[in-house]
Amino acid sequence: MEGIKQSAVVAVCVSPKAVASDNVRQELRLAMQYKKPILPLLLTPTTYPGEVEYVLAGRQWVEV
Repeated sequence: MEGIKQSAVVAVCVSPKAVASDNVRQELRLAMQYKKPILPLLLTPTTYPGEVEYVLAGRQWVEV
């Protein structure tokens, strides 16, 4: 949690396994709570669960 609080931006590697992870979801919630910019790094095409889709909607993506 301290890492997210002190970060300038939260980069998230996005893959099917990542968006299914409870840890990744918690980090996204914390980033929203602390009003940190979120930078999604798209590793593979992914279908997003509702909570993740809400957080990532309208974000600028980087395909890697």
